[in-house]
Amino acid sequence: MTMQEIWEKIKLENARSKEKHGMWRDTPALDQRNAISGEFYEWWDAHMTGDVDGEHGELTEAIQLANVCIRRIMALTGERDA
Repeated sequence: MTMQEIWEKIKLENARSKEKHGMWRDTPALDQRNAISGEFYEWWDAHMTGDVDGEHGELTEAIQLANVCIRRIMALTGERDA
């Protein structure tokens, strides 16, 4: 997967998560932290079980983890679209 393909998947995940969970500027820091740690552990579980391509495989979970980390950075820097 190319860097461009990865970024496109992250952008799609970003839009999906905003629609599903709302904007992070309205989300308490503790809830943001819990979302990040939750995605990390979902990735970790996939990694530990060797699930790469499954519905909750490493690829999917890494994209979701990247998204929540990006959203946290955006929230920390005051980005309105966080």
